[in-house]
Amino acid sequence: MSVRSKRTRYEVYADLLNTIRMEDRCTITRASYGARIPVDRANRFLHELMEKGLVVVEEEEGSRIYKVTIRGIEFLELFERLKKLLGEPLSTRGY
Repeated sequence: MSVRSKRTRYEVYADLLNTIRMEDRCTITRASYGARIPVDRANRFLHELMEKGLVVVEEEEGSRIYKVTIRGIEFLELFERLKKLLGEPLSTRGY
């Protein structure tokens, strides 16, 4: 049985941002499924991402829709470059 390493906060950020970027209309539920975290935790992380300017939320037909900002795309690009530079996953600490 393999022991699964906990993801870092930044890996969760990247999973959320990638999910939102790939979806046309990304709700909190879809973002949480894509990042493989419970909705309440996704809500907390999305709030952090909004505070950092990496995502914005828009109201569409009574739903809160999340969208990645240019700054969020820059985060993803830098995160991928860092992973390649280190040549290994960034799972060393839990969130």
